[in-house]
Amino acid sequence: MNTESYVTNLIIAESTNRQKAFWQTMAIQVLAQAEDRDLCPNIYHAIYRAATTNHDRNCDDQDLCIKRGLPFKAHVPNISYISFIQRVMDTASRGIQKVDDYRQKVDHDDVITLGGTGVDYAMEQGDELGIDASTAATIRLDIEEIHFNLNQVVDLLLDLQALNLWNADPFFMYAPKKPDAQGVWSHTLQSNDWSEVKEFIEFERTEYMNRPMERVATNDALTLVTKSRPDSETKAPRSSEPDAFIDDEVAF
Repeated sequence: MNTESYVTNLIIAESTNRQKAFWQTMAIQVLAQAEDRDLCPNIYHAIYRAATTNHDRNCDDQDLCIKRGLPFKAHVPNISYISFIQRVMDTASRGIQKVDDYRQKVDHDDVITLGGTGVDYAMEQGDELGIDASTAATIRLDIEEIHFNLNQVVDLLLDLQALNLWNADPFFMYAPKKPDAQGVWSHTLQSNDWSEVKEFIEFERTEYMNRPMERVATNDALTLVTKSRPDSETKAPRSSEPDAFIDDEVAF
């Protein structure tokens, strides 16, 4: 099953969500890159190129501000793209966990009814997303494929010293954040174990359903931190032509 369509649809959804303008900006940048199929043969290349193009734009804007004696503040800081990729991964995990839950229910009903009703709504949900929901094993393979490809993008971005991403959070299959009573956001889970991720997402849903009168915040917090480095280390060439990324050895 080609999971690229699912990831693309998640990013399209972000691009149309006007309540989250910051994430919307990055999603639009990714989709703009994806239109060039020669440079970006799939959505993962598009995410990478959008991040590096954003960096180059920040460099140009910073140079212009310096010439004019103005303070510079990036519209989209480089490190924001790491958070954006994690957000896409988290959303993918929640969606696929729901398909996995359908799969378990269908399989259970088939045992109880000695063959089922002939309607496999788990497969219907999987087909709608672009996920192979024929078995729990194929579902796991698809979420692991998405995680692998997005992790490749993160690793390639972290390798670019020009982006100054030394303080980026590690990337996980699922790493949601929640605020405490003081409004400080922190990770509630950081895991690459699909079984653990499924169990935690189910716990989150149950917890939410048991608090129907509360309004649970849905906007993720974003901490933008860049380590200061000597000018000799932070001055780096433009990164908008990532030759290594287009190399045939790249898995996706």
